Parts: sequence; C-alpha cells; structure tokens
Amino acid sequence: MVLKRSVQTEWWQCITVALHLPSRITYYNHSRIQLVRCGVIATNALGMGVDIKGLHHVINYGPPPDLESYVQEMGRAGRDGAYSEAALLFHGRQLRKCKPEMLEYTKSKSCRRRQILDFFKVTSQERRIEKKHLCCDVCAQDCACGQDCPQNVGTMVSKMTLPAADDAPRGRSVSESDRRALKGLLEECQESMRQAVLQSSQHCFYSNIDQITGFTDRIIEDTTSKCDFLFSVDDIIEQIPVLSVQHAFKVYDCLCEVFTDLQQESLEQ
Repeated sequence: MVLKRSVQTEWWQCITVALHLPSRITYYNHSRIQLVRCGVIATNALGMGVDIKGLHHVINYGPPPDLESYVQEMGRAGRDGAYSEAALLFHGRQLRKCKPEMLEYTKSKSCRRRQILDFFKVTSQERRIEKKHLCCDVCAQDCACGQDCPQNVGTMVSKMTLPAADDAPRGRSVSESDRRALKGLLEECQESMRQAVLQSSQHCFYSNIDQITGFTDRIIEDTTSKCDFLFSVDDIIEQIPVLSVQHAFKVYDCLCEVFTDLQQESLEQ
C-alpha cells in the first residue's frame, strides 16, 4: 500500500497498493532510486511515540494481524506533514493470522483509503481526494493525469521491476464435471454451517444466515471458477474472498476430494 499524507489534513491520503508476491519479493530497480538517502529496518517496536522527521517511505513485509496495527505502523511516514508513501508486501501464508478486516483490506477492489476511514468511523470532509493518484492504488488506476502522473514516474510502485516469467501462476485442466462436483461439495459445506447456526443461539431472524457463517455464495462461485489455479490454502486465502483461515481449509478439503494433485494440509502447519 502506498500512503500519502497532506499538510492540510490530519488524515492520510492513501495510495494503497496490495502487492501480491507469488514466490519472491519483487525488488526495486536500485539504479533509479535517488529519493532515499538512508533507511531504518525495524520490527513493529518502531511504533507509538516515535517521531522520525524526514521519513517519507515505509515498507511492510507482511501485514500485521489487524488494520489498527497497520495504520499505526504505516503512520511512521509523513510525521513532518510531507507527502509520504507506504507499501505493503505480502504473500498468502502471511495472511493466515490476519483478522477479517485486514484480509478484506489486502484484497480490496475499491478505495483502500475509504476503507481505512470507514473502519475508524471518520467523517472528515477530507475523505474525497481530487487527484486519484493521491488516494490509493485502486483509485490511481483511473487517474487521468497522463504520462506525467506521479504514479507513473515518482512513486515506489513505479520503480518496481515486473514479475519474472517463472512467477506466472500454474494451472490445471478442469472439466465441467469436476467443477460441478466441486460446487456440490462446497454447497454441502455451506449447508452444514447454516444448520449449525440454526441449531445454535447465534441465529438472528433479521440477518442473512450466510452473513453469520461467513461462507457466502461468492466463495462458492469464485472457487468453482478459479479452481484451475488453486493448489494450496495460501492460494485460497489470496484469491478467494474468505475472511477466516478455517473457511480456507474447508474450501481446500473440498478441492482435495475432486483433484488428485493436492495433498491434505492441517491448520497447524
């Protein structure tokens, strides 16, 4: 994620970039970087109470478990009021211990800055950013600045090298009968969760039961359509809108029943 903070507002203007790293970190082209003179490598101990002037770039390798912690960590940038950037690098296994709001944030297809503000219930007038490249990576895709747009020439993301050819996702051949079988197993799993809720005290007649279980039709649809590229629990966490690791393992168990090229994984692994 890339975050920018303005002198005029106390809230960050985020250029949020969720960078999926399939097998290895995508490195900076060092010959093109002339913005940073020195760096600090630290754990999350570099947090509250630390006010480093002139720190305008923060890179997180792996997300913290919750969104509040992430805001605290990326908030080390821009303490002097200057525009700053924060990048979040991650792969699937690092998402296993994330809470639902952090999982949703890393997978978001809508404005990440708005997601942060909504999470903290901020109603500031500064919510709207005129220049989309100053908002988040999702909004920056619609930026109309042209070739001179800072997202093309001046940000950390613009200096990232392209993924190597061997990072291309692998796939399997899937027949329609395989997809139907997988969909049936997933629907059985969904129904068992529904029945468990109906027989418990958690059921609320004013709520969609799938909102309670968290195992939605979207999970079934996406898993069925993307099963060509799902080979591990980490793949599921990255590509399917599951908001709990337990659900990812249930989906993986269904995949294992259909495809013989998979091996069972346990939650303790």
